[in-house]
This record gives sequence, C-alpha cells and structure tokens, in this order.
Amino acid sequence: MRRTAEDFERVIHGEFRKDSTGGESTTGCAEYDRQWDSNPHGVATNGFKRSSKPHLDDLTHRLDRFATTFGKRNAGDVEPSQIEQWLHGLALSPISFANFKRAIKSVFSFAVKQCRLPSNPVTRVEAPKITRSAPAILAPDQVHAVLSAATPRLRVLLVLQAFAGLRRAEAERLSWAHIHLDIASPCIELLSEVTKTNRRRSVELSPNAVAWLKPLATNSSAPLGLSATIYRSELSKVAKVAEIQWEENLLRHSYGSYRLAQIKKAAQVADEMGNSPQVVRTHDQNLVRPESVVLYWKITPRPISN
Repeated sequence: MRRTAEDFERVIHGEFRKDSTGGESTTGCAEYDRQWDSNPHGVATNGFKRSSKPHLDDLTHRLDRFATTFGKRNAGDVEPSQIEQWLHGLALSPISFANFKRAIKSVFSFAVKQCRLPSNPVTRVEAPKITRSAPAILAPDQVHAVLSAATPRLRVLLVLQAFAGLRRAEAERLSWAHIHLDIASPCIELLSEVTKTNRRRSVELSPNAVAWLKPLATNSSAPLGLSATIYRSELSKVAKVAEIQWEENLLRHSYGSYRLAQIKKAAQVADEMGNSPQVVRTHDQNLVRPESVVLYWKITPRPISN
C-alpha cells in the first residue's frame, strides 16, 4: 500500500483510537507505519525528509511485514517480548535481524517524539550478536580483469566504486555533470540528494580513475544508473569472464582497503566514502601488501604489469 502525505498528517495531528473504557488510547501501529512515503523526486515528504527512495522502499518493505502482524494493535500495547519473538520467527541472519529492528525502532521513536508513547519498546529487544569477518577485496589484476570485461555503461559504475569508493546507488544517481575530469584536481561532486547519508561530499579522482573515465565521458545529463536486471546480468557475465566470486560492495571495500593502506588516515578515507572512521577501520583495515597498494593505484586500461 502506498503511503500518502495525508496519512502522515493524520498521525501528526493525533488520530487516537478509543480504548474499551471510552478514553483515548495510543495510536495504532499501522498509523505510524503510514509515515513512509516519497515524492516523485525520491525525497520523503515526512519525518524522514530527504531519505533516498531506495532507503524508503526498504523501510516500507520491512514495516509492511511488521504491520501484517501488529498493524491493528495499539502501539502502546505491544510488548518488547512480542516484537523479539516476531523477529526471531522470521529466521533472519544477525545483520538482517538488526536491520529489521532498526526499521521498527524508528516507527516507535516517531511515536515517542510525537508524545504518543512514553518509551520505545524496541530498545529492550535483544538482538543476536553480529560476528563480522573482514570483507573480501580484489587483487589489482582482478580489478583490471573486471573493468576490462565490463561494457562501457557498466564500466563507469564499477570505476566509481573501485577508485572513488562510491556506493553502487550513489554512482547510479550521478550524471556526467557531477564528474569533473578536465580541471586541475579532477573530482566527483556528490550532492546531498545523491549520498546515502544525505551529506554533500567531494571525492578526488586519482590519475588512473581519470584514465578509465575519460574515454567513457559524454555530455549526457541522464543518471548513470542501469536497471537492476541489466546491472545484474552484465555483472554476472563480467564475474564469469574475470573468474571471481562476486560479492556486494566488493569494489567499494577494495577501494577502502587500498586507500587506507595508501594514506593511513581513517578519518580522511571515511570522509571520502561517506562513512565513520570506526566503520572504515572495521570493514576496510585489511592487510594488503605494500607492492599491491602501489599496483592498485596504477591500474589503467592498459595491461597491468608488475
């Protein structure tokens, strides 16, 4: 069901349900779920203003599942143990459990903020411990193989992930107008509506990134993104040709690891990637050999050499 701005206004102004005694009761869970909507530009019209459409779609998906079970109940009647039992019943991985918990928590936080609930029951939900292993990264020769095997339209997106640390969604929202190749210090300008964090940032482009991008540049103002079907199809072919097992964020994590090893400044790498220094240290502090670091930043369209 699509949420509307009108639904959100109803929650803001407090459409209470009557309890069995005739008094005012807390608003129902489904009413708080109605706050998620996005306008045609992918920017929320509600309390999650400026969230990207993919982020809102993900929240809506998770909250729709929650509303299927709890939507007709008053928010104040939902116990932490009931939420915890429901989450465990989904048989999720620890990371997915945490993502679902975060989404549900945001709804109840909204209710608390609007003075509809005294406290947030989700804060008392125990989540499984997440054991994180170091993310996979690619060796320089593998990165070259991936980029060489990609079609031009896919190659642009992969280069931005490998040599600028962009998230796939961020790269897809860009146009060539945001990529400045012919200035003294080539860079990518990411506006707030493009980034996951809704914070504007600029990423300097390395000489090898410019070497990959210049032959592909056009005057088009259209977003660089491909449809999900085309992206998956072309990426599957690339992974097969390059003989690698593809993982999400593989190139972004490669950038983080090689960039951190190159400059040894987690705070700067975090700024470039739109993360916190803690996340960079947790995800991207891989042990890469010094000679591999040098090779990584020399990867160009030409055959790689040691």
